[in-house]
Amino acid sequence: MSGSGFVWVRPPSALAKDFQDYGNLVKTMLHAAASKWGQETADEARQNAVWEDRTGNARSGIFYAVDGLGEGTKIGKVDVGVDYFKNSAGAVVNRGRTYSKDDESGDANTVVIAISHTVWYGQKLELSNGGRYAIIMSTIENRLPQLESLVRKVFGN
Repeated sequence: MSGSGFVWVRPPSALAKDFQDYGNLVKTMLHAAASKWGQETADEARQNAVWEDRTGNARSGIFYAVDGLGEGTKIGKVDVGVDYFKNSAGAVVNRGRTYSKDDESGDANTVVIAISHTVWYGQKLELSNGGRYAIIMSTIENRLPQLESLVRKVFGN
């Protein structure tokens, strides 16, 4: 029997499904890596903030959120004692200020990591005195190599 010499071991439809499953797994792993990095970054910002925190709310209220890649929104741990909750739309609400995923959100192909304050005066803490006491952006910038390392691990590099 002569033929082309080419035989499918697995049909193309099975290969297509495997590629789709792999893509979904990569997105899940990237979202998990972003969440891990976000939590560690928020923890480090809490620990290293140099401003005086008279009530404890500012320091304990630094949080992270991750959105996108079809994995939904994950809002990180906020320490006990902070007046914080998620409303029915999943937005973080604190003392009248709503932090919504609509502020900046990811999509099926994009992930967004946010590190922020839950206290209404968080912006003042970051920007007053010429930014001398800012902790959010400096912590993000210092931890970018760890994020790169986590992403490389997702892809096996």
